[in-house]
Amino acid sequence: MNGSARRKFVAVALLAFAAAAGPRPAGSRPQWTPAELEKKLKDAVAAAPKKRAALAARFLPKARDLGPGWLAPWEVPAGIRKVGSEQEYWAEQAGRFEGTGGAFFSALISSLMELSPADREAFLKTWVNLGSQEARPPQIPAGMTVEQFALAPLLLVLKWEYAPSLADKMEMVTSYLEEMQTMLAAQAEKRFGQAGGPDAAPASDSQTLLMDVIIKPFKGMPGARLRQDILTWASAHKDMSTMTYTTCDDWKALASADAKAAAKLHLRHAVVSLNVYDRASMSGLIRDLTAAQAATLQTTWNERLGRFRDFSFDVLMRKRTAELRQQIAAERSPERRAQLEQELARLPAAAGQLSKAMPNVRFEVGQRDFGDNCYVIDMKGDFSLPELTFPATNLQACLRNGNAVVFIGLGGISTPELMKKDLDRLLSEMDARTAFYR
Repeated sequence: MNGSARRKFVAVALLAFAAAAGPRPAGSRPQWTPAELEKKLKDAVAAAPKKRAALAARFLPKARDLGPGWLAPWEVPAGIRKVGSEQEYWAEQAGRFEGTGGAFFSALISSLMELSPADREAFLKTWVNLGSQEARPPQIPAGMTVEQFALAPLLLVLKWEYAPSLADKMEMVTSYLEEMQTMLAAQAEKRFGQAGGPDAAPASDSQTLLMDVIIKPFKGMPGARLRQDILTWASAHKDMSTMTYTTCDDWKALASADAKAAAKLHLRHAVVSLNVYDRASMSGLIRDLTAAQAATLQTTWNERLGRFRDFSFDVLMRKRTAELRQQIAAERSPERRAQLEQELARLPAAAGQLSKAMPNVRFEVGQRDFGDNCYVIDMKGDFSLPELTFPATNLQACLRNGNAVVFIGLGGISTPELMKKDLDRLLSEMDARTAFYR
């Protein structure tokens, strides 16, 4: 994985499984012992940085190839630098087997790509056995087996990380938003209904809710099917590499500017990911986008976002209404009660003003004439979606040449004109570099 934003999207479900993992029941015989599992995975993930760096050296541009002012992650000024060297950058890309956070699961998924087919099967068996206990782990949602709960997050991450289609990733995001809205609506009705107050029913914590939304599609899926799908996705993906590039109008001015002055500078970034797939098994996963499909998806995604925006606003208003009514009922001071009643009476008008001020994100999806298939998703509006973008950008593209798929994301403080100019340069550059795979 190549960024905290993408890791956060799936970390909740994975962390829940990590919490459930415990001693194996007597008599279970995994393919590997825990010590063997640890060694196999550490050896596998140790090979990933070198492979990713080699793929980047061959097919991804150097920062200087993009023009004056562009810098690699280890070259940017200290104030915004997150890695100290190129070696550290590639190690971060592969993840680390430390703790149970995003870096751990990045390493876990990275290692799957490095394992042999036989070792992948042994890993899955051991992974499930590690999550089995004498008593059912309380973290497992109702309606799921230990095996489903162990395997479903792995399949989710593989589909998210290795999907050879930006459209599939966006479809996953917007469909999850739709499902989350359904669950939140039921919860809001219990908590903020006409007869209830803000504490009328306990609210699910955000991690539990997100986990329920993410794993719902896998409930009821047989363990054998989950295993096969995981092996299919892992074997179809052969290689990957990602590089982040950053540029600024004036790096010296940025280093000495205060926050107000720095906001006027054009600091923008580009993230380029190259995924290489197995030709024999990629046909069932590749999803090229036609002009008609792009138009349909654009409509679908915007409708979903619009409904989620309106719903989120409605929940906020219902919550505030319930709070005011509860405060009025408990208030003993006539003067204070009158103030609260006036605020409640003004709430509809205030809500109308607030609704107009809320961020309104819209997508534009269009094809471009590059490679075997190419399309661009432009996220328009004053918005911030750090948990759901990949990476957090407002202009993204997908380019396929043969069995190679390139994802490009652009964002930062810039103008639409500069962003589109940067995207054209990157699309042209990556189209030429990946023509090798056609």
